[in-house]
Amino acid sequence: MKKLIKTIDGMDCAIFAIKNHQRVFVGLTTLVVEIYQNITKMNTLSQCKTYEFSLIIGDSPELSKSIRPDFLNNLSHFDIKMLLKRKDDIFVPFEFAGLERFTIESHGSWVFESHNYELTKKLIEF
Repeated sequence: MKKLIKTIDGMDCAIFAIKNHQRVFVGLTTLVVEIYQNITKMNTLSQCKTYEFSLIIGDSPELSKSIRPDFLNNLSHFDIKMLLKRKDDIFVPFEFAGLERFTIESHGSWVFESHNYELTKKLIEF
């Protein structure tokens, strides 16, 4: 079972693609961080809990024109710099580096997924 346990709003999100060992600015947008808990039942008495997060970037005309199928060739990963909203409604600079797993949804949203436990733990406490 996959359960959404927290969302964090982000703003001033700058996306960079790392291509041919160069950092290429892709665009500015807003995003939402969603943190999930995965529960796998091992037997009747025990279960295994894992955590992951997704960065969800809404449809942005600026990003859509930057990303073409040929742009994705030789792309190693994405870096994202942004401001994340803490529990006390203060926005704090935050950076995600080395994001490799992503999909571009049919409605235009980008979804980056990460199973980095330490970073997920930090986001849960955010």
